[in-house]
Amino acid sequence: MSIETKDRQTITHDFPVWRERADFILAARLPEADVPKGFKWEQIWAKQVSDGTFEICCIPFVSYGLALGDWVSTKPLEERIYVIHQIVQRSGRRTYRVWFNSALQRSSTIYQVQKLGCLVEERWKNSDLIAIDSPNLSSSLELENILKELEESLDIEWETGS
Repeated sequence: MSIETKDRQTITHDFPVWRERADFILAARLPEADVPKGFKWEQIWAKQVSDGTFEICCIPFVSYGLALGDWVSTKPLEERIYVIHQIVQRSGRRTYRVWFNSALQRSSTIYQVQKLGCLVEERWKNSDLIAIDSPNLSSSLELENILKELEESLDIEWETGS
């Protein structure tokens, strides 16, 4: 596994959903407008599929336009060698993010989402941020209906990331 230097400016993935596939760690540069306070990078777990091409093996927490299973190319940027440059092939999957403003209903929400066939990645154990992978359009439509209901009845916020 190739790992780039970690620093306090990088958002990391403690529990990547396809960890067993991954053999590389890439960096995604966060645009200034999208940066959570003090962060410049997101660590992206990946599998090298050819020289310079990688399959994303985690659900991005803050990087927009990326989804689990997308194939990306890299190029050096700033002090990093393997920085995501462009999407080579889209996976057809969608990324969602949910912030829990309260721990109430967190477990049942995750269970409900997983019943749809979606994958869930926690920022850390019992984090108030989860990333959700929807494998197809049908699941995405069902997921969005559930998230809209939860947003109205619970203390959550959500967005699409891809």
